[in-house]
Amino acid sequence: MSDGAKEYSEVTLDAKLASTAAPGLFAQLKELRQQTVVLNASEVEQIGVLCIQIIMSASKTWADEGHSFEVIEPSEAFLSTLDVVGVTAQELGIAKAG
Repeated sequence: MSDGAKEYSEVTLDAKLASTAAPGLFAQLKELRQQTVVLNASEVEQIGVLCIQIIMSASKTWADEGHSFEVIEPSEAFLSTLDVVGVTAQELGIAKAG
């Protein structure tokens, strides 16, 4: 790798992450295993429980394997859905603001 190469993979999550998006999200994250991953959630308008579970699992897997996994810029819709299903931002690797 060259000196200017990114040392992480950033993935911008789709606006609609319903159940039908879950297999694609899983496959995309599976390909990035063993890498530092940053998920940009700024464009999320809708996210289903299956996609939340995939992100939770990835966050735990990365932590267990000693790799960094972070969700950045979560949209209000993303955070609202987490609240509705009883998942904390920290469980998904979202750093606390402030």
